[in-house]
Amino acid sequence: MTELMDVRRTQAAGGLMLAVLVAAVFWIAQGPLSAMIAAGWVAAALAVLHFGRKRSDAITVLGGSGDERARSLHTRALAFAGFVMWAALTTWWVVTAASGEENTAVGVLAALFAVSFVGASIYLSRRG
Repeated sequence: MTELMDVRRTQAAGGLMLAVLVAAVFWIAQGPLSAMIAAGWVAAALAVLHFGRKRSDAITVLGGSGDERARSLHTRALAFAGFVMWAALTTWWVVTAASGEENTAVGVLAALFAVSFVGASIYLSRRG
C-alpha cells in the first residue's frame, strides 16, 4: 500500500510541475490569460485522474497505478495508443511526401518513435 501511495504522490507532484510549466510557457508566449486557461485545463485533468481513481476502473487503468490487473491493462492501452500514433505519423508522413510537400517534422517524430520503440525493445528484452 505504501508503494501505491508513493506512486500516486509522485504522479500528483509531477502533474503539478507540469501545470506550472504549462502556465509559464503560455504566460511567456501568449500572456497571463492564456496561461491561466491552459493551466486550468491541466489542473482539471489532474483532478479527474487523482480523485476519479476510486470511482472508475478506467481512470485507475489510465493512471497506471493499482493492482497487477490495472497495471497490465495500462501497459496494453499504452501499446495500442503507441500503435495508433505510429500508424497516424507514418500515414501523415507518407501522404505529405506523396503530395510533394513532405512534412519533415512528422518524419522526425516518426523516426523518434521508431528509435525509441526499438531501443526500449532491446533494453527490455535484455532486462527480463
